[in-house]
Amino acid sequence: METFPFPAATLGKTIHFCSTWLGLLGRGTKKNKGSVRLGNTDPQLVKRFVEFLKHFYDIQEGKFRFGLQIFSDMSSKEALNFWVNYLGVSAQTVYKSNQDSQLGASERMREKTKHGVLTVYVSNKKLGIC
Repeated sequence: METFPFPAATLGKTIHFCSTWLGLLGRGTKKNKGSVRLGNTDPQLVKRFVEFLKHFYDIQEGKFRFGLQIFSDMSSKEALNFWVNYLGVSAQTVYKSNQDSQLGASERMREKTKHGVLTVYVSNKKLGIC
């Protein structure tokens, strides 16, 4: 497991940071208090969120599921391969990609979402504090 960049001396601040991170970025569901999800186009943000959950909540690799949404003019295979390789996860953990029914992305949106929107889904009792 990777070492997270928080020294032990700052544990209180780290816990506050973690609570803020999970509260602002990861959203749970009203039905299931032990689930959280995050959807974003930024690969670094998504990867950090996954690392955060692994490190601070001891979520095991097999508990993560992902959903991929792309525009109709994007290659689902390329987007899937990007996320699988970037995150180092199995393609079987990614739900079938959905293609947005819009004609295609605007040039600005295409640059921002060149790999689609990936949503991270996790369910675990340890997340019930959310």
